[in-house]
Amino acid sequence: MKQLKILDTKGEAIRSVFYIADKNIPSGSVGSSTKMKNDYKLCIRVAKRIDGKIKEKTKTFKFDASVTLNKAVKQCQAQVLELGEGIEASPSVTTTERVTLNDEFEHYLDSKLDVIAESTMKDYISYYKTNIRKAIGTKPTEDITTNDLQRIVNRLLRIGKSPRTAKKLKEMLTPMFNSLVHDKSSKVMVNPAVNVKIPKFDNIVIVELTDEKKRALISNIYDYEIVEFRNIFIWLTTGRRLNEVLSLKWSDINFDASTYTIVSASNKARKDMTYTLRQEHLDALGEPSNGFVFPAIKDTTKKMNGGSLKRHWQKILERSKIENLRIHDLRHIIGGTLVDNGASLEQVASILGHSSTSITKRYSKVRATVADEGLDTFFKRVRNQ
Repeated sequence: MKQLKILDTKGEAIRSVFYIADKNIPSGSVGSSTKMKNDYKLCIRVAKRIDGKIKEKTKTFKFDASVTLNKAVKQCQAQVLELGEGIEASPSVTTTERVTLNDEFEHYLDSKLDVIAESTMKDYISYYKTNIRKAIGTKPTEDITTNDLQRIVNRLLRIGKSPRTAKKLKEMLTPMFNSLVHDKSSKVMVNPAVNVKIPKFDNIVIVELTDEKKRALISNIYDYEIVEFRNIFIWLTTGRRLNEVLSLKWSDINFDASTYTIVSASNKARKDMTYTLRQEHLDALGEPSNGFVFPAIKDTTKKMNGGSLKRHWQKILERSKIENLRIHDLRHIIGGTLVDNGASLEQVASILGHSSTSITKRYSKVRATVADEGLDTFFKRVRNQ
């Protein structure tokens, strides 16, 4: 069951989620004005918080194949208020007397469908299922304490997980509990995630490659023989994140203005970011279509899966005689190289799509290291050390 889109209804504490509830609806057809090949269904789940309790109601709508998906969604939207108004009186509504963390986390993710990137959403769900659900998932939300969360963090560290992995718990749950604290209908009075202690760790990634290795890497990327993957890697050498490139659609490219836009749903800044369409980009484009710029090989209605690139990336690394380099490290190579050669933090932030230079400052450590090494050489010469 795939979530289709989310709506907030003004004046009502209603959160409604549309689902593609039918395998007859092809991937990539969301918002389409074309007719379906078969009859299909859409499902609405409406959730309402009443006196601190989450109440939900679900309704499935059947549509004839002649009705376009776009029109079907609009018809479903018109039913949201009516469905929400019937929640309190309906005996079929599922009511949780004391809302558990499992209920609340699912409800929170529903509210963030159009804010959190799809890849991040999947990561959150997986992390929650693996590390949190069994431990405290069935506990009422208002009863959860800082100690409950700290015990999970301590366990993760004890079994060898990195502080960065442990920190994700705090990053996930802090905004959720904040929203509950400010929700008058919620019984949560304080945010238990705020005071969870995470060991300090160095979040700065320094990729140390000689200029010769960098040249070999870029050369092997641009010479890679499989066009579909070569084109993706070329786009990555311009500073884009992998998900940004794989989520790019032809409608995001403006050939007349020589620009392309990374839409808010695909980047971490959560706002549309427009960049110049360089010759490198143009040389790495196939034939325009109505879908993704870099579609999956077997099903062109879907975007390329990031996992499909790993084998090809490894081949490029082997030819470049480089070990243990992630695809994402291309960004670190770009950032570090630019800072080392005198680029301003503002310029690097613009290239990499950082929302502020505070994120980009991680690369200034590379520059500081180089400067320190230079001073060592200077003082050895002038002080005969």
